[in-house]
Amino acid sequence: TRQDIAADFPQDADGETSLVRAREEAKLMKCLIVRCHESKAVFAHTIPVKGRDEDNYVASLITTDVAFMGHVKLIIKSDNERAVVALRRRVTWILRASEHMVGVQEESPAAYDSQSNGAIEVGVRILRGMYMTFKLCLESRIGKYVPATHPMSAWLLQHVCTVLNSRTRGPDGKTPWERIKGRPFRQLLLGFGECVLHKLPGKGPESQP
Repeated sequence: TRQDIAADFPQDADGETSLVRAREEAKLMKCLIVRCHESKAVFAHTIPVKGRDEDNYVASLITTDVAFMGHVKLIIKSDNERAVVALRRRVTWILRASEHMVGVQEESPAAYDSQSNGAIEVGVRILRGMYMTFKLCLESRIGKYVPATHPMSAWLLQHVCTVLNSRTRGPDGKTPWERIKGRPFRQLLLGFGECVLHKLPGKGPESQP
């Protein structure tokens, strides 16, 4: 988020130089984070650009997340940055054109009031901390450094969201997955990058390694 960037890279000449150097060294990646206020589910994707793009790729990621949650009515809220507002309007337009959506509205926070977006800020910090934990674990497992711009980082980001949505329990004792699907998450989750032994089938094309 902009608050995290401002804290790590101050808005001065030295901060701008550090930011450019971090991007050149592949230490930063551009991410899109979506959090549902009702279910507390969080979704994250690496994106090529901030805001709208010609192919509506970024907007399609958000609409896919909304479809997964199964909402038919929702309010889309974001900060007041121009690029993000343009993306929000595009997502709203796509969702309103969908047949199963009953009502879609937009909402903007009060100017210069970051506390009004407190729910998403909490989700960002939880996701950021869990991602760094998983990334360090992965690098320890494979014995190599994984740059932020490596494709594996994009897969790891979504894996972290899966873990958070399926394992994190709220005060009601339910996970975000249970609130969305109405049933517990019963699939087996493995460590990212973990070496797994499995038995090959006795017959068929998959019997040969």
